[in-house]
Amino acid sequence: MIKKDLNFFLWIGVLLLNTSLVALSPGWCASVWTKGVSVKKLSTGQELIVAEDKSLPICYLDAVVRSGYIWDSPPSEGLTSLMGSMLLRGTTHRTREKIQDELDQLGAEINIEVDAESLMITGQTLKRNLTPFLEIFSDVILNPIFDSKELAKEKRETIADLKQMRESDRDLVKRFFNRELFGKHPYGMAADGRESTVLSISEKVVRKHYQRLFVRDNVFFAASGDF
Repeated sequence: MIKKDLNFFLWIGVLLLNTSLVALSPGWCASVWTKGVSVKKLSTGQELIVAEDKSLPICYLDAVVRSGYIWDSPPSEGLTSLMGSMLLRGTTHRTREKIQDELDQLGAEINIEVDAESLMITGQTLKRNLTPFLEIFSDVILNPIFDSKELAKEKRETIADLKQMRESDRDLVKRFFNRELFGKHPYGMAADGRESTVLSISEKVVRKHYQRLFVRDNVFFAASGDF
């Protein structure tokens, strides 16, 4: 019951906190309104959940993948989080630096959040910059290149964070509490994995994981703001 309640509130939060992928779609096949929230079905098959709010000229946007770190296998613990971080490390059209420079010029941001059962690409931008922002946002989702050099950098940073975690009693207790509570169940794994598993993850494995998760029936979108 607790798990279902947490998932419900997470879903409600996604509905209310994010912006528009309308510009990315040629249209939708159906639309349902409930309590001020519009749930649309895109012509490509995904759902788009929209909550319009004109109180501020800001747009919020989420692309939500219905798979989180519990889909990692024990030998590749940390894979989903690593793959998510790589989305911002270069595409076929933009380097990591260019992505960040363009976002800075727009006063926009894109972040990756990995939970047990979901991966979210979240973004926000000023209304006047929505069109160029959507170009970057869609590029990050659709065209990551998973460059081997960038992957090596990301793995080093992840391992450095894991080593730093040893200095935090709170983080250590949380990590080992989950492992003891859930044992070998996937909920016992950590989103950022272990040093040994992170080191073993290859470019090929990351690319294959992306291709498995980022498919039509496993993704939906949520949007809110002044769009």
